[in-house]
Amino acid sequence: MSWRKLLLRRLLLGLRVPPRLLAALGPFLRMPQRRYSWHGFIQNLCYWRGVRGTVSQRDVWKRLTEGTPILLYHAIGTRGEPAGAFVMPARRFASHMKWIRRLGYVPLSLDDFLACQCTHTFPPARSVVITFDDGYADNFAHAFPILKQYNIPASIFLVSQYVDQANHWDAEGELAHRPLMNWRQIQEMDAQGIRFGAHTRTHVDLTAAPPSQAEIEIASSRTDIESELGRPVETFAYPFGRHDPAVQEMVVRSDYVAGCTVDAGLNTPTTPAHALRRSEIQGHDPVMRLMLALWLGDPEAIWKRTRT
Repeated sequence: MSWRKLLLRRLLLGLRVPPRLLAALGPFLRMPQRRYSWHGFIQNLCYWRGVRGTVSQRDVWKRLTEGTPILLYHAIGTRGEPAGAFVMPARRFASHMKWIRRLGYVPLSLDDFLACQCTHTFPPARSVVITFDDGYADNFAHAFPILKQYNIPASIFLVSQYVDQANHWDAEGELAHRPLMNWRQIQEMDAQGIRFGAHTRTHVDLTAAPPSQAEIEIASSRTDIESELGRPVETFAYPFGRHDPAVQEMVVRSDYVAGCTVDAGLNTPTTPAHALRRSEIQGHDPVMRLMLALWLGDPEAIWKRTRT
């Protein structure tokens, strides 16, 4: 469902509005396709009214109806560094983690969420997953202490060939030439519960690369990281968020359990494991946008902004 329909459904279920009353509005909708869409919405509402009448436990109801947001961060700014689309000041990141705990959300590792999917069980109510892309050095220097302070697990997707170097794939912009973590830092985080996934070797657009190159980027990134950490690497994030069925199939053939996109939305037990949705959190996002990401899986659900 779109976020508008999702909000409307939640409101109508909360108010216990009779579907018959809503069905009476159908003839007043001008376009036939709108009447058809409204009829489908009412059918969906009837289904969930039936579920709610059957489920007596509040926790079970929440686990059935609330998806899991996967939040995506990039760089954590140093002292005095301005916020940007991909750079979040450390103080604001700490505020986000604090609010996640204050609002009663249950931080899960990506591995724990995937374990629920594999066993066909619902994750805990109000669960959330934290991820980072690229593996910037500031993730170790600034994000890691905050994550430990609030006891929040996270997954970081590494550009394996550029570890201990810098962002060489962006010619310009706020992340261009930004330093990346080294293997010693990565191993230290891994030893303390932070998990690492693959993000290709050189951060190429897999949808534009020749298939043979894309295959190598996907598979070799995994082996690079496994050789340094000595543990299996089972998760992948698509560079720039770009993916198509052919790229997803390559990720499946490389034996990754899951692939993460940047398509906004919540994740449910029926979300394809190789097309997990993530809510991209930008550096100047206030707590209100964080709440929208947690609640609807989209920090821009209500207020859209123009991106550069």
